[in-house]
Amino acid sequence: MHATDRTAQRWRELFLDVMSSLPDVPILLSGGTDSAAILSAALALGRTPDCYTYSIGGVAGTDLRVAQLMCDTFELQLHVIDLPRDHESLVRDIREIVARLGTTRKAAVQCAHPMWYMARAIAHAGFDATYCGTGGVIEDNRTGGIILNTQGEEAFREYRRKNLTPGYTQDGNGTWAMHTAAQWSGVALLEPLVMEPFATYSLSLDAREINRPVQKGIAMRAFPEFWSRGRWRRTNSPMQVNSGLRDWHATLLDDPAINRRGRKSMAHLYADITSEDDQ
Repeated sequence: MHATDRTAQRWRELFLDVMSSLPDVPILLSGGTDSAAILSAALALGRTPDCYTYSIGGVAGTDLRVAQLMCDTFELQLHVIDLPRDHESLVRDIREIVARLGTTRKAAVQCAHPMWYMARAIAHAGFDATYCGTGGVIEDNRTGGIILNTQGEEAFREYRRKNLTPGYTQDGNGTWAMHTAAQWSGVALLEPLVMEPFATYSLSLDAREINRPVQKGIAMRAFPEFWSRGRWRRTNSPMQVNSGLRDWHATLLDDPAINRRGRKSMAHLYADITSEDDQ
C-alpha cells in the first residue's frame, strides 16, 4: 500500500476490525471484488477459510473458474456445489422455492436457488454461518452509475445508504432471498461490507475514491498483498449471470411443455409453474 493512501489504510483497518469480531466460517466466493475483499481480509487475519461456490450440471462458469484460481493461489479448499441441469429438477426446485419465498420475482427466485443448495452443504459441514459479499456501501452497479451521472454524488450516496441494512428487504430483492434461503438450512449470512463502523466510513467516501484506480479499487488498494497475487473478475455483473443460472432458467421459456401459455417473462412463468391449474 502506498504510504500516502490514508483512505485505503483506514478502510483496511476498519474492515479488519469488523472481520476480527466475526467467526472463522466459510466464504461464499464468487469471482467478484466483494467476496474477494472478504477473502483478502480473512487471509490478513491468518485464517484459511473453506470457500463455496456452485456450478450447473458440472459446467464451470466464469465466477467458478476465477474462484478456483483464487483458492489454488492461496491453497484453500473450494467446494463446488452442483445444481442439476434438467428441466424436471429445475421446475421442482422453482415450485418449492416460490412456495417458501412467497414471491415469483425473478431476482428473488434466481438468487435463492443456488443459495438453497450451498447452504445445505455448509450446514452439512457443521457450520451455522457463512460470509457473503453483498452490501451497497461500495455499490457500483448500473443503477448506481445512472444515479451518479444524472443526479450527482449525494444522490448516489443515498442510494448506497438504502442498501446498508444486512439482508435488506426492499421489494423482496435478491439479497433478502439469499438470506431467506440460507435460513432454511439454519445458516446465517454474514455481510461484513455493511457492518459498522466500517460501513459508515465507506459511505463517507465519494465514488471517485471508491473506484480508484478501477471499479471498487479501494479494496485492491487496501489489501495489495492479496491483489498482487489474487485473481478476480473485473466486470461488475451478478453471479447469476456469470454462472449461467439466469440463462438456464430462461430455457424454460422455450420449452412448450412447460411454457404452455407462451409467457415472455420469468416472473409470469414462475407463477404459472407454481399455479395449481398448471400442475
